[in-house]
Amino acid sequence: MEGPLQKIVTTIEESSNTAANLKTLLTLLTSQEELLIKHMPQLDDLLPVLNPATHTLGMVFILNCKAAAVPLGNLQAVNVFLRQCRRMLLGSDPLQVQLVPSQFVAVCTKFSAAAIAIKSPLSAVRPLQAAACALQP
Repeated sequence: MEGPLQKIVTTIEESSNTAANLKTLLTLLTSQEELLIKHMPQLDDLLPVLNPATHTLGMVFILNCKAAAVPLGNLQAVNVFLRQCRRMLLGSDPLQVQLVPSQFVAVCTKFSAAAIAIKSPLSAVRPLQAAACALQP
């Protein structure tokens, strides 16, 4: 990982510690969505570096970009997406989730569709319960 994606990861890591920094990070991530989409194949490399408990906001943006491109007919891609989402949903920070509820719900929707696509809807229940709790004010 190098270049603009490395800069985004570094910014996510450095800006996820205070409410003021999170608002700045939100502005940056919103402005960088097209860059994330442009570098779709490399997004899988970003997620393992991030910790869901502290970098939820960045992970939501990355997974939301990925969600639009995950082919539900490709079993391997679906399983990777499910694993990435499950990790984020089970460990997410509610304060960061509440900054981007619509993007978070979009990720949850694609997560549930992916679980249904591989005929494993029950595997989505616990992560979606955790997601519902994270969305509550």
